[in-house]
Amino acid sequence: MPRVRIGIDVGGTFTHAVAVDGETSEILADSVVPTTHSASEGVARGIVDSLKALISSSGLSPSDVTFIAHSTTQATNALLEGDVARVGIVGIGGARGQMDVGKVELGSGKAIGTIFDSGGDVSKVVSGGAEAVVAASPFSVDDPSGEIEIVEKAGSLGVPAFGTHEISGLYGLKARTRTSVINASILPKMLEAASMTESAVKGSGIRADLMVMRSDGGVMSLGEVRRRPILTLLSGPAAGVAAALMHEKISQGIFIEVGGTSTDITVIKDGRALLRSAEVGGHRLYMKTLDVRTVGVAGGSMPRVSNGRVTDVGPRSAHIAGLPYSCFSSADAGRLEALRPREGDPGDYAAVRGSDGKLRAVTVTCAANALGLVPEGSYARGFPGKVGIETARRIMDIACARFVPVISDLIGRYGLSKEDVVLVGGGGGAGAIVPCLAERMGFDFRIAKRSELISAVGAALAMLHDTVEKSVVDPGKDDILKVRREAESRIISMGGRPETVEVRVEVDSKRNLVRASAFGATELSSLHKGSAAGPGEKAESASKSMRIPSERVKLAGEAGGLSLFVGEKDESRLFGLVRERRTPVRAVDSNGVVRFQRGNASVSSSSAGSIRDDLAKVLGDKAEYGDAGISMPEVFLVQGGRIVDLTGLATASQVLSLAEIETKGLEADEPVFVISSGG
Repeated sequence: MPRVRIGIDVGGTFTHAVAVDGETSEILADSVVPTTHSASEGVARGIVDSLKALISSSGLSPSDVTFIAHSTTQATNALLEGDVARVGIVGIGGARGQMDVGKVELGSGKAIGTIFDSGGDVSKVVSGGAEAVVAASPFSVDDPSGEIEIVEKAGSLGVPAFGTHEISGLYGLKARTRTSVINASILPKMLEAASMTESAVKGSGIRADLMVMRSDGGVMSLGEVRRRPILTLLSGPAAGVAAALMHEKISQGIFIEVGGTSTDITVIKDGRALLRSAEVGGHRLYMKTLDVRTVGVAGGSMPRVSNGRVTDVGPRSAHIAGLPYSCFSSADAGRLEALRPREGDPGDYAAVRGSDGKLRAVTVTCAANALGLVPEGSYARGFPGKVGIETARRIMDIACARFVPVISDLIGRYGLSKEDVVLVGGGGGAGAIVPCLAERMGFDFRIAKRSELISAVGAALAMLHDTVEKSVVDPGKDDILKVRREAESRIISMGGRPETVEVRVEVDSKRNLVRASAFGATELSSLHKGSAAGPGEKAESASKSMRIPSERVKLAGEAGGLSLFVGEKDESRLFGLVRERRTPVRAVDSNGVVRFQRGNASVSSSSAGSIRDDLAKVLGDKAEYGDAGISMPEVFLVQGGRIVDLTGLATASQVLSLAEIETKGLEADEPVFVISSGG
């Protein structure tokens, strides 16, 4: 048997588990069970049940499993439902107004209750009813010893605790404390679920350490979950995005995960998902989550009808109504009937009664099938003719209209080139919505392989990830290196192989912030080995991505399996009066997949021994000077099969310093290419 990676995704309706070949990413087996929202153990019960079903039905040996991870809705649900613990805040060092955050609102009338003590007395807050403790001190990011002492005292009393320095290395005591309180409030619930799931995994004979999806698309160890469960917010959508990156290999595009009731939309740029500061109850937290936009329309959304005309679509779905889709039945459909899916809902949702007398839902998926929009082989493919053509068109018009402004906003916000945008559909309902949406917006699209299992596959293929942020005034080379090393060591401490760790560093001069994001794998096996592409296939892939003839695409160089192509593209502006030549750039991997793209950039060759001098020249040529100071160009290094992102740095000296770090240890003549654009 091959080395196997297992992923488990907790969805709103079902919990899916998949076993994936660690070398080829082929799905070897899968299982599905209902998500156990009402079980005493919560959704953890469904995770355990799906794992048992996968192993019993697949014939897999536990010894074959080298990696196992799952997404979780536990933290999100706890905050949404207000199922949180009371938190004791033990402060030292003054600044009470910054540490005593009082009741922390969660929205919808829910809140976290807190008890505060400014004298370092843990027993006082515990006797007052605190179920978890936060240790807070004004300058703990520089000297955490006081917080550590409080945490140790809480541990001796059997109460889970941690210091604010463990949540963030940034100054800003109030935000750090508030984030810590939210984290502490879900600790007891998460500890219980983590212990149950871990015991089940070990009981199955699997020796691989259990990992959990983070809110930024990576995974972390259970040890980290027990310290920072808040990082699992948006764990579910993150699993789908991980699959888009690792399984579908999207370098730039918009990932649209279509469920039964709602759809999650995420931007992927430069081979990574885009993040934003998290908020809970209107308060900004010291953590990053995926920038996920949720639209309340999906494959199972039902239309509302008045006087025989469709007036709206959703938010109720066939899943909530407890009805099967009419397009998945061969029974002839009759006239539309109105129904009330749940008590308190409007009574104008539409369903049809089949020739067998059974009531079935009219859904977006049914409308898409009626119009012939669902690709053959798609999970959403069903019987046509269950909805009238005019009704189906009206349903799809309303459904697609909900997505257009959301996608347009994301394209503008993140500066995506519309000609390079590809819509990638995941989730069981992807085939119903994404093709129609792509046609109306003028984009290319594709549906992910086994789209209904996409999030479970993402959990199986996700990389270890962690981020370190530090407040540093005017950071120099040593400061950047220190933060980078800490991020790298965190990945290694979670079981990451040092040879697999990659780190991206950003410097925000306005906020005096240095951020290092590290990724790594627990094993050395190369994921997703596909059939090798020849030079012609790689060039064709680049040409297709650039949307220009192959004769206008040239190979600029190769480095460790990555081939760099530069094209020539003429564009007209001002009604054809002005012509502009652009040089798009693509990096194509050994399987012929585009891993990096820019609409207008340049490629220059260098080597590890001369990269500092050559890069300094590029920066000098490309930098722009204005009233706001120096504007740095976007810069990427390509070497050894890696694309090193240097765009998050503020000064030329920082770019040069990090370039030296990234090429350290290479042979002097090893080729390095510089991709640069803008300024």
